[in-house]
Amino acid sequence: MDEMRKDLLQILNWFKTVSPCFGVCGRNVRILDTPTEYFEALKANARKAEKRIVISALYLGTGALEKELIDCLHNVSRQKSSQGLKVHVLLDYTRGTRGESNSRSLLLPLLKDTETTVQVSLFHTPELRGIWKKLIPERVNETIGVQHIKSYIFDDTVIISGANLSESYFTNRQDRYVVIENSPEVADFFNNLVSAVSSFSFQLAPDDTVGLNNDLELHPYLGDQGSFKQEARKRLQEVLSKDFFRTEKHDNKESENLQINTSQSSTANSGENESGDIKVSENKSKESNSVEGDVDTWVCPLVQMGIFGITHDHDVTQGFWKKALPNSKILMASGYFNLTDHYMDVILQNSRANFSILMASEEVNGFYGARGLAGNIPAVYTHIAKGFYDRICAMNLEERIKLFEFYKPQWTYHAKGLWYYLPGSNLPSVTFVGSPNFGHRSVNRDLEAQIAVITTNSQLKEQLHQEASNLWAHGEAVDEETFQQPHRQVHWLLRFFTRYVRSYF
Repeated sequence: MDEMRKDLLQILNWFKTVSPCFGVCGRNVRILDTPTEYFEALKANARKAEKRIVISALYLGTGALEKELIDCLHNVSRQKSSQGLKVHVLLDYTRGTRGESNSRSLLLPLLKDTETTVQVSLFHTPELRGIWKKLIPERVNETIGVQHIKSYIFDDTVIISGANLSESYFTNRQDRYVVIENSPEVADFFNNLVSAVSSFSFQLAPDDTVGLNNDLELHPYLGDQGSFKQEARKRLQEVLSKDFFRTEKHDNKESENLQINTSQSSTANSGENESGDIKVSENKSKESNSVEGDVDTWVCPLVQMGIFGITHDHDVTQGFWKKALPNSKILMASGYFNLTDHYMDVILQNSRANFSILMASEEVNGFYGARGLAGNIPAVYTHIAKGFYDRICAMNLEERIKLFEFYKPQWTYHAKGLWYYLPGSNLPSVTFVGSPNFGHRSVNRDLEAQIAVITTNSQLKEQLHQEASNLWAHGEAVDEETFQQPHRQVHWLLRFFTRYVRSYF
């Protein structure tokens, strides 16, 4: 047990050198299991909010459940705007304005009714410009790059997820959802991140026009691309640097307490309960006075915005895989399995952990059965998965790296992230959860964010283990026969084109 705690301490100390880390109480972190729970949590927390509701997603659907959610926001805003409640929604421009009925049109009544307290921001990638913006049709233009962060803030409660805000995500599209309550530092971080992205995004007006903030002289697709990217990067780095240096000071004390507790049974500042949890008394500094009780869990935000030269999430993810201990276990999930070549090389050659990777089967891929070219997308992912499986076999790594496909009748699959089990442990101590899929798009094209959660709280570890178990319960092992089935044969022309379009998936 002592050795296991020392291993976790090393992980925590490493995270604190590469990311902001916020200490929280494990009992304030809750894992949701189903889309219905996610939908109800969004509404319940919105009703309770008093000072801020900050929503960041790819898009907002236009079905009955989405309208129910907007009605909830509308009612809360009407009731509490005079008391200081502010509502801010950040979506992607291309996805949020697709079609006649869209996210933009759904949000207009809310904006018109409470204009002074509601803000709607629409991020437009600077990569979509010139002749391509004119020629590439709707839906296809989203492959160039989108705002993909999924964070939902209600006062000091944050829901981090990979799920969007549409009917399938509220009913039968499996994703992941982590609720962090009573954590103003985590809430402030994501609020600041959303505000930074919004500062160089379009702002929706009540008359259905869009414009840029007065302090932004650069246009995302009409002005100089390099200058716009440089300004965006500057604004984003201000958020990342500020929170990184703000957390270093008080987190060092928490690490010292954890270090003491790995070698002593009890101290004045820390202790261990019967279940083996490591408890660290919170350092009540001016910079960290938000957590009530003992800190036993750390939340480390990871941000990836490749188009702006911010590769934080990528660097931490591959670094974590490299640092994973021999005989440790990483469960990894991706709704769209399209690892970059570098990620593949790290897993195959540079990591010593055992991997179990859960992908979407073709039948639960969100594009399965789609009309037109989109209907070929599941086959593209099959081809990519087979290429990775072939490399595993060629290197005789079938025992260390195992692939599974998620299948659940009448459901689609969108879960992503990882769970890390220390050697000899039956429960995970670390999880990554958020919007990245570990693929080309996540690394190079889209705006992404997730959190790494490091915990010694036994109940939270049990929740995480149960979450993973629920997902892998629908996993079917992948072997050579998987790709030999007649319906899994990929046309040679599609295999040929995959090498050229892979970075758009």
